[in-house]
Amino acid sequence: MKLDRWIQAGQFSLDLPESWLVSETEDCTEIIPSAEDAAIHVSVYKRTLLEPPSFKDAISLIENFSDKNDLCQNANLKHRSSAHGYTCTGFFSGSGEASEPLFWVVKSIAGKKIAVLATLCSDNTEAQTYKEGLSILGSLTLEEI
Repeated sequence: MKLDRWIQAGQFSLDLPESWLVSETEDCTEIIPSAEDAAIHVSVYKRTLLEPPSFKDAISLIENFSDKNDLCQNANLKHRSSAHGYTCTGFFSGSGEASEPLFWVVKSIAGKKIAVLATLCSDNTEAQTYKEGLSILGSLTLEEI
């Protein structure tokens, strides 16, 4: 599988398989495989706090998203520091509504000037596109100016 580094200048970058398509709106970048059986959404938020980022910032982004979308956490949140700030990742189950995806992976990165929230949703954790989506989320980094 050939990967290209996709860059949203001054915000984030990630490794993207050729078979995934990118669509940008005013407040979100949507990345969908050609099979259309999964989706990644990336949102960028400007940080207004003057103090340096912390684990709490990265964790709060995920907790707020999961609460708002009625997601059920499947495992403890994993967090670490990186050269660009603090990263947190969580695995969730959907609300159970028929129109909602069954599985969610949510990743946040809190940097000095911006924070990024990325979600992968899918109904099948065995699908190749789910595995590719995990790899895409794993490659996500901040590109702060």
